[in-house]
Amino acid sequence: MASVRVYLDTRKERKDKTYPLKLNVSHRGSFQVNLKVYLEKEQWEAGKVVNHPQKRFLNMIVKQKLSEVENLILSLTTSGELRGMNKADLKKAIENHNSDQPEEVEPEPGEYLFRDHFEKFLAEKIKESTREKYEATLTRVKEYTDIETLSFSKMNLAWLKGFERYLMTTTPSVNGRGVHLRNIRAIFNDAINHDLVPLSAYPFRKFKIKKQVTAKRSLTPEQIAEIRDTHWPEKEQVAADAFMLMFYLIGINTVDLLALSGITHEGRIEYHREKTGRFYSIEVLPEAMALIEKYPGEKRLLRWGEHYKQYRSFTKMIDKRLKTIGEHIKAPALSSYYARHSWATIAAGLDISKETIAASLGHGGNTVTDIYIDFERKKVDEANRKVLDFIADVKREE
Repeated sequence: MASVRVYLDTRKERKDKTYPLKLNVSHRGSFQVNLKVYLEKEQWEAGKVVNHPQKRFLNMIVKQKLSEVENLILSLTTSGELRGMNKADLKKAIENHNSDQPEEVEPEPGEYLFRDHFEKFLAEKIKESTREKYEATLTRVKEYTDIETLSFSKMNLAWLKGFERYLMTTTPSVNGRGVHLRNIRAIFNDAINHDLVPLSAYPFRKFKIKKQVTAKRSLTPEQIAEIRDTHWPEKEQVAADAFMLMFYLIGINTVDLLALSGITHEGRIEYHREKTGRFYSIEVLPEAMALIEKYPGEKRLLRWGEHYKQYRSFTKMIDKRLKTIGEHIKAPALSSYYARHSWATIAAGLDISKETIAASLGHGGNTVTDIYIDFERKKVDEANRKVLDFIADVKREE
C-alpha cells in the first residue's frame, strides 16, 4: 500500500520568504502534491503549523488534505485499482480528486480565531504596560466565553452587547469597560488591515463604546500650597515631596521619575516618556533641585528608583499616602495624576497659550526643525518658571 507524509519543501525559497507545504506520496517511487499552503521555516515543526496567526485553521486544512489522500489510496487499494497504477497514474488520480480546490488555502470568513490574532498582535506590543492592559482584556474574554472556539465572525453586535453586560459585573467603571472594548476593537482593526478578517465582519459600526466624562483631577493653588507647606508625618511627607517634585517637573509620571539617571551639564533632565516614547527635556528649577538633593540616589537620580524594583509598587505607596493627604486638603481622590493636571490648569489660568501648554505636556506636534525645537523648549521653560513663581506666592488655606 502507498504511504503519505506531510513535509515543508525548503529547497527553494519564495519571494515572501516562505516555502510550500507538500505531501510526499510513495508508490513505486515517490512524488509530491503541493497543498498550496506556504509557511516560513519556523512555522512548521514536528508535523504541525506553529507560530502562525492561522495555525489552528491551517492544521485543520493539512489534516483534512492528508485524510482525503489517504482515504483515496485506501479506496483504490480496496477496489484493486492501485495494483495496476504507477506513480504517475496515482498522482493524476489525486490531482483530479483535488481539482476543485482553490489555488491557495484561505480561511473562510469567521474561521479565523480571535485568540490567534491576539497572540500575534500582542507579540508586537513591546511595552510592558501596554501588554498588561491587553492581557487583562483577554482574561475578561476568557471568563465570558470559550476562547478556544471564539472566531471573529462570532464577535458580532449581539456578542459585543452581551460582553458589555458581563463587564458590568466585573468592571463597575464605564471608562474601565471602555478600555476592554477599545482593545478588542484595536485587534479587530489590525486583523482587517492584514486582510485576515473581512471588513463585513466588523461589528463596531453599530456598537458605540460608552465614555463617561471624568471629574477634573486638578487642585487649586491653595491646595498645592498646603501640600508643600504642611509638615506631614514621615510617610506622608515622602508622598508630598514626590507629588511636588512631579509638579515642578511639569507633571512627570512615576515610571519616568524613577528611571531618571541624572541631570545634564545644562541643568536639565532628559528622557523618553515610557508611555509614548516622546522625548522630553525639562529645566531643573531650584524648587525641584531642593527635593532631588533631599532624596539622592547613587546609580539613579533619586533613591526611589533604586529602592523600588517595580514603579507600580512606588506609585501604589505614594497614591495610598496621597489619599490620606487628600482627606486633609478636601481632595479625597488625590493621586499622583493630579500633579500633571494641576500644572496644566494653573498654566491655563495664567494665560499661557494652549500651544505652549500642549508642548509642555508633550501633546504638541513633532518637528524636525532644530530652531523651532529650541524656541519651543524656551517657551516651555518660561511657562514652568511662571507657574512655579505663581505657586511660590500662594499661601495654604488656614
